[in-house]
Amino acid sequence: MKKPGKRTSAASLTPLPVHRPPMLHRRWVEFLVVRGESDDRVHQFLVDDVLPTPASDVLDAMRASLVLPRGFKPQSKTHAPTRAFLEKLGLVEVFDRNPEAQQALRILRWPQPRELVEAAVIGGVPLKAVEQILARTFGMKVTCGALKLYAGIFFDVAMMSRVQLRPLLEERLRHAVLDAAPRTDPKELRRLVASDARMMAMAMPTSELGWAAVLMRLGHTPARLELSEVVSKLESFASIRLGQALLRGGPRDDRRAESCASVLEKVRKIRETVQTPAEELNKRLTQFRLVHATEPQISVHELRERGDEVAVDNMPPTIAVWDRRAEDEGEEEDAAVPPPAMAPA
Repeated sequence: MKKPGKRTSAASLTPLPVHRPPMLHRRWVEFLVVRGESDDRVHQFLVDDVLPTPASDVLDAMRASLVLPRGFKPQSKTHAPTRAFLEKLGLVEVFDRNPEAQQALRILRWPQPRELVEAAVIGGVPLKAVEQILARTFGMKVTCGALKLYAGIFFDVAMMSRVQLRPLLEERLRHAVLDAAPRTDPKELRRLVASDARMMAMAMPTSELGWAAVLMRLGHTPARLELSEVVSKLESFASIRLGQALLRGGPRDDRRAESCASVLEKVRKIRETVQTPAEELNKRLTQFRLVHATEPQISVHELRERGDEVAVDNMPPTIAVWDRRAEDEGEEEDAAVPPPAMAPA
């Protein structure tokens, strides 16, 4: 315990934590900084990959927080301090350039798969389903590990809320639009950003129906859904929206409630006309029974009461035994008898 009145040196004070602003591709920027790239080089790498570039003071703060271990050897797989440092940052795969890291970089530099993967990450789609869609649509063979690595390095949404994610995503989309068309009108820019599939994935609930809508926005055909299940989910969503409008009590929520109630009524009418496969099968079986069982069955007792003679044979049926030897002997006897002589003409 320190004595009262004794001054503490500045070197012995615990440094304050460096502010780390939220960034979707923070680990990729940390990889470039740890590799020793200058600010200009970092900016150039990010511009080439159509990623927002952080300010120089953010890069300086990142360099100050990333204290390299003594004898840092990023290419060595046996230097224990280096491996521990890279594992802490989650950059081992990127420095090793393993196949999963190469696949993640390929996704980053192919715009359409990149758009689909990022929308799937926002929507919480299983990685196995994303892997199958990429293989079927683009012929891209990637593993679930590569998709997970892409989400951790280039699109890390796990450690931020939706409130933080929305402005960061809008910034990335604006950057992509202005990179392709620098003279885009601000109003048109807002419209393009709002119509992006990734923004739609943020507004949609995590469900098969929401992912199907996102796939349609991306221009892909979703998997076939059962009509009865779709109508049931739509009825559930309409009920929730009606409850939200009634509970908030805002200036225009009464109109929203009326609109949701109207939609809910129409969806219920549609649901009444939709039949599940099980219901259709039961209906057909019922019709089959009605057609083929129109008359009541008559028991043996009723037949006897009417005076009909009923004989019940309780003995087991006789079974004819086929004797192959008798058949062979008969064939031999037929062969021994000479054929009849032909009458002369």
